[in-house]
Amino acid sequence: PAVLLGEYLVWGRTSSRGVMCACGMLFAGSVVAGASDLKIDLFGYACTTVANVFTVAYTLYMKELSSACGKMQVADIIFFNAFYSIPLLAMAAMVSGELEAAYAYPHLSP
Repeated sequence: PAVLLGEYLVWGRTSSRGVMCACGMLFAGSVVAGASDLKIDLFGYACTTVANVFTVAYTLYMKELSSACGKMQVADIIFFNAFYSIPLLAMAAMVSGELEAAYAYPHLSP
């Protein structure tokens, strides 16, 4: 539902009734599934909201990029996006100590 809302707010595009109905059913199902969650964790909700905002922004960006790059397929764009992010993620993993922690993991170390 958030991507549909983002498409409407950014480009003024609307989806078909079937797509809106399917997304509405998914949203209703998540509300029903989360109704039994009695513990309210504002930090968890905040992190989830931030993750959702970035996911929607990325999805909208990829849609715009795939339409702007006529000859490239979506899979090609995603591949190059992931490929170019490797150096940044590798540096972040080194700085945070995740590489050492992964190497110390018994099932990954030689």
